[in-house]
Amino acid sequence: MDTTTDLTAFLRALHVFALVAYFGGTFHLVRLFLAHRSAMANWEPDRAILLKAFGGMERKAHYFLVWPALLTVITLSVWYLWKEPTLLVDPFTHVLLGFATVVLGYHFLVHSLYRRLGRGEAVWNTFGLQLFAQGATALLFILTTILIYREELGWTAGIIGLAVIGVILLFGAVGSRKKKAVNTDA
Repeated sequence: MDTTTDLTAFLRALHVFALVAYFGGTFHLVRLFLAHRSAMANWEPDRAILLKAFGGMERKAHYFLVWPALLTVITLSVWYLWKEPTLLVDPFTHVLLGFATVVLGYHFLVHSLYRRLGRGEAVWNTFGLQLFAQGATALLFILTTILIYREELGWTAGIIGLAVIGVILLFGAVGSRKKKAVNTDA
């Protein structure tokens, strides 16, 4: 193998690693938001201690994991498209770019929630945050499905499949909420 091939393979592996780190960090961060929001209902001094701890964990996850991973993904994606400009005419690339736009929108919403929680605002209720947390799971599932079945999956089957996954996640979240309500009433 020559040096260019080795570098390309390394950068592609780094791209996948950064994508995994981004989603892992986002999963963790949104779960921290959920715990942060729940801690807001506690009495002092527990509330102040928990909010300070969650704020520190959120800051570290957001600025030292999620943002660097996202910037790495974007940089390597642009590099790969610059290296292979013929990919821009492929419909599959258009699907991935559309998906990337949705992921960026989700990320900026996460950033907005992070800033609002940092100011002490009571964002969404815990159920809303649970549903939002499932959004990252759905995005990762959609990405892997698109990548694996890009040749075999037609648009109709893809749209129906994604709708079914959304309904399953919604019912899962609602079922989790009802189970928690039953446990807290006991």
